[in-house]
Amino acid sequence: MFFTGELFQTIYIPPFELSHNITQIIQTKLYKTVVGTCSQENGLIIMVLDILTIDGGKISTTGHVVFKVNYKALLLKPIKSEIIDAPIVDVNAMGVFCEAGPLTIFVSSFHIKEKIWKNNELKKNDKLRIKIIGTKIDSKRPYAIGTIQEEHLGKIA
Repeated sequence: MFFTGELFQTIYIPPFELSHNITQIIQTKLYKTVVGTCSQENGLIIMVLDILTIDGGKISTTGHVVFKVNYKALLLKPIKSEIIDAPIVDVNAMGVFCEAGPLTIFVSSFHIKEKIWKNNELKKNDKLRIKIIGTKIDSKRPYAIGTIQEEHLGKIA
């Protein structure tokens, strides 16, 4: 679910932002550019842990100075078959929605034990132990589909 990864990002600094503390400017621009972004390959970038190298400093045809930054980041990428505990944030006729930080997990009524679903035993703020059976990562955040039908899954105290 949580990983560290080594990533690259090209940073463009306009001439009016250049000063003596160029490393700080690059660092600030990197954080603003990448933190909170999502990709299918890397998942959600939670935070930049370290800047490993800064290459470049080439002037582009627009006058911007271009730097290639190699950095280490904390990533959130849900994986199929992973087990996660998360509170219910919404219950509706289709199933339940749970959230674990920025990850939203939908558990369809078809993936909930019939006895539990028919008796309306699941309420908002109940904690569930969920097995992830599918994932989707869009440009803003990761999503998952889960099940609580297997043994040792379901409502937890």
